[in-house]
Amino acid sequence: MNTGEFLNRVEVYLKENNFQIDRNKRFADPRFSADIYASRKFKKSVFSSIDYLFIHDLSSESKRNREHLADLHEKARTYVNSLFKLPRYLRWKIPNIITAAVSAGDFSNDMVEYVRESTFSIIGGEKHSLYLVDLAGNIVISQILEEIEGFTFNVINPVNRAYHMVREMHRYAAGLD
Repeated sequence: MNTGEFLNRVEVYLKENNFQIDRNKRFADPRFSADIYASRKFKKSVFSSIDYLFIHDLSSESKRNREHLADLHEKARTYVNSLFKLPRYLRWKIPNIITAAVSAGDFSNDMVEYVRESTFSIIGGEKHSLYLVDLAGNIVISQILEEIEGFTFNVINPVNRAYHMVREMHRYAAGLD
């Protein structure tokens, strides 16, 4: 499967899961765009957040490097944080920023290491995570689930929710279900 077909199927998955979607989204920063930009509000009792998903086709070998991925992710974080008036430590509604890079080829070791690094911050007010979707190997690479005292909160923890969502999205789009 090529990345174009994958992205088309991802778009269907996201619509079915109540995301607002924008294909080939261009942002105010002319050096920043996303092949798919999607968002949805999440409310579970007192926990409230907004998932912001940025999907990038990194099939071009010149784009498949740690520096480019880090730049895309930091621009996504800057963009999302610009949407909030309150500083991070005062927020009740937490943005969950998800960057997913898709490629028909494999990813370099330094990209894999970067994606697997913990993104936990003591400041709070934001959650963010990165994913590599390798279509040739049919795998998703990411950091591990966040746990507290041996408990894994898969729905209310935004990073864990994203972890499961990206894997489910990959399975759906790749026709593995």
